[in-house]
Amino acid sequence: MPLINLITSSTKQPLVVSEVTVAQVAAKVAKKELRETEEAKKIGLSQLITWIKNNSDIENVRTDENFLLRFLRVKKFNVPLAEQMLLKYLNLKRSLPHLTAELDFLAPNLDALISAGYMFPSPCRDKHGRRVIIGIAKNFDAYHYTSSDMAKLHFLTYETLLCEPTNQILGFTHIGDFDGLSVSHITMWNPTEFGRILKWTEQSVPMRHKEIHLVNVGAGVKWVIDVAKGRTSVKMRERLQVHRCMDDLKKKFSPEILPVEMGGSKYTIQEMIQLWREELACKRDQIVALDEMKILDDRGIIGRRHEEGHKNNKMLACDSVIVLKKISKIARDELREDERTRNEALRQMREWLKQNKDVKNVREDQSFLLRFLRTKKYSILMAQQQLLKYLNLRRVLCNYATGLDFLSPNLQHLINQGYMFVSPLRDNKGRRVIISTASNFDIDRCNSEDLVKMHFMTYETLIENEVDQVLGVVHVGDFGSVGPKHVAMFNITDFLRIIKWGERSLPMRHKEIHIFNVYSAVKYIIDHAKGMVSDKIKKRLNIYLNEKDFLKSFDTKTLPLEMGGTIPMNTMIELWKQELVANRDKLLRLDDMQILDTRGIISSNGKKTEKKQNNDSAIGTENMTGSFRKLQID
Repeated sequence: MPLINLITSSTKQPLVVSEVTVAQVAAKVAKKELRETEEAKKIGLSQLITWIKNNSDIENVRTDENFLLRFLRVKKFNVPLAEQMLLKYLNLKRSLPHLTAELDFLAPNLDALISAGYMFPSPCRDKHGRRVIIGIAKNFDAYHYTSSDMAKLHFLTYETLLCEPTNQILGFTHIGDFDGLSVSHITMWNPTEFGRILKWTEQSVPMRHKEIHLVNVGAGVKWVIDVAKGRTSVKMRERLQVHRCMDDLKKKFSPEILPVEMGGSKYTIQEMIQLWREELACKRDQIVALDEMKILDDRGIIGRRHEEGHKNNKMLACDSVIVLKKISKIARDELREDERTRNEALRQMREWLKQNKDVKNVREDQSFLLRFLRTKKYSILMAQQQLLKYLNLRRVLCNYATGLDFLSPNLQHLINQGYMFVSPLRDNKGRRVIISTASNFDIDRCNSEDLVKMHFMTYETLIENEVDQVLGVVHVGDFGSVGPKHVAMFNITDFLRIIKWGERSLPMRHKEIHIFNVYSAVKYIIDHAKGMVSDKIKKRLNIYLNEKDFLKSFDTKTLPLEMGGTIPMNTMIELWKQELVANRDKLLRLDDMQILDTRGIISSNGKKTEKKQNNDSAIGTENMTGSFRKLQID
């Protein structure tokens, strides 16, 4: 039974959904979605408290269960990620005190905005048990109040609601009514500052934003939404729904949720505000006391931009204007992509997945499906084939291709050692550059499984970004110090099979490969590898005897300082870790996808494969026959 059906109608009390039922739902959600158990709570809290007590960079940080669990829950009880978010939260409060400090609902401007009905939560929970936060633009007087007042009210609302454990677990639904939004509202914000605050808030405030509904969105609001989309995660963008009018919005919610003035049936805005004030009064001391917590040094935040990074921030991967201008042209000219083709192809892929009984739990989001469509230049059949081969690759090589967690001890060690990372700077064609240094592979601690996992993790992280799906990647490999121990890690047959299957099953565009310091021990491997890859990859492979020869023909600005670039390797690694943190959950969820039967994979003779586990036909990596042989991968 939906929770909303349990709302009573006889009294006007806050949180009128049955609290017993909400608690039951919250317990199930905590276990299923957040990996929360009593043991996980006990271990997570113990580790987090110990870390706080031993961390000299922070002071007066709360160690009560209610406060710490909000970070552990958002990060699904991954303690290192919870620590990172707590540091970012403290740093957000330090960096933006005019927005995040002195959150007292009795302060004159906040009190006035609350009374005016600009923002308040509904006293009724939605059908999922979530609190619904309602914002009404026309109730914000842009002539009397500032953008700081607006942001403060948002932070006050979030901090107050997060005091309730149930809200930490079930998350929130947002409703924004943009009717009455004026030029004065829009011009309050500098677009860059507005986008930055959105991004920092999502990354730093421990909230689960489950649904976002916007209504009465006119042309004047479009830039706000465009900025927001560009600064928030893919997950957040997928949860955003824009409704043409209030009637469309009302179809999504039970009438008890909305105030009477918005077509609701139970509470007026002023009645909702009065109930909200009672909640604010109960939590006032807790919220005001948050200002006592301090971060003294942000050196512990992974991905913190060092001075060297600031000097080059115009070319950082996430900020390059040049890249954005190139994407649509390359997508059209090289991948045959336009909006109509893209939308129709996505529709066909999703329909195929729904009807395909041989696969299970396969992602249907745009970012995932487009990587196959783009690699195959929008040939639907070939994209479907590569997706099946990709799933089967992950099944057959599960010890290499699954469990891609950068926080696992050996992978984390290899990252810190600098074995493989991605430059934060794009090359002059807008492409990311993957840098690997063989001498930084700790052969005494790590093995071939760790090495291959590092590659898969790097590739999967990059292709989550649609820009990199379109533009492709460049590889730079320093093979100096490779010796017999490195070579002996692999059975040569297994190594070559992984190379072959990887090229044909992973939806990536390998545009250039540069290898230097290639000596006799390595040449043997490369010669064999060249025999297993396509002619196209062979043509893109550049081999140099030493680093000096390599640097003569490569744009060094993307390289670390130690290789002739400008940014130290350690700084590049820290920036790369930030990307790994942002994509970690997505990579772990890839393991939920399954292929149950390989009968749909077409082999080299045009026939469907038999169920085999350890040969090429099982992966289905042989070239397809007929006209499809003429279609290059990219």
